[in-house]
Amino acid sequence: MNYHYETQPVPNPISYYLHQSPEIIHKLETAGNHVIELLIPFLMFLPQPFCAINGFLQILFQAVLIVSGNLSFLNWLTMLPSIFCFDDYVLSWLFSKASVKKVIGLQRE
Repeated sequence: MNYHYETQPVPNPISYYLHQSPEIIHKLETAGNHVIELLIPFLMFLPQPFCAINGFLQILFQAVLIVSGNLSFLNWLTMLPSIFCFDDYVLSWLFSKASVKKVIGLQRE
């Protein structure tokens, strides 16, 4: 990560400031990258809430990569499969309680 921000294909203005971070931050970024890309994806094969945790972490990781300016279009595409990690229960907070009750009633019919 010491050279990544200055040599990436599509840097943005924030990349300059990320490049100026201390070396320990770059080492933590590298370790976090390895964990997110090598270990966390296996949570997808486990039941909820582990699958949802995987989806959240993958989307958060891709958002961080978008902010850092690294090939943003591919990062947006990489977020799409992570959406499938969220089931109805996990996403129910997005809807009103009346809507949730209506859907539950429809499912019982």
